[in-house]
Amino acid sequence: MVGPREALIDALVHPQDILRPLGRTHTPAPESSAVAADQARDRAKALGSVAIVRAARFEATDADWARGDGAVVAGPILELLMLSTGRAPDWEQLTGDGLDGVRHAVAAGR
Repeated sequence: MVGPREALIDALVHPQDILRPLGRTHTPAPESSAVAADQARDRAKALGSVAIVRAARFEATDADWARGDGAVVAGPILELLMLSTGRAPDWEQLTGDGLDGVRHAVAAGR
């Protein structure tokens, strides 16, 4: 059964799946993205993103949100949400010593 937090992930991530290839942008509220990112991390096994969320510590630059251990990947919470769901983020918006490990995890297919 899908709960409200899974629906929130869908409502925030699927529009990005459509908008980004079209060169369009939409930035949802950071607070909503943080709630969705927590749920995505909790459901990483189901989403196939375990290797990605374990590859680094994610730290949001636009919300009071940080999760994980290890080398840091910092950036907007929306980009960290995209990573947490197994999608490629806008790499230009991310910084940190953990980027190489996360890029490798994304390229390896989660």
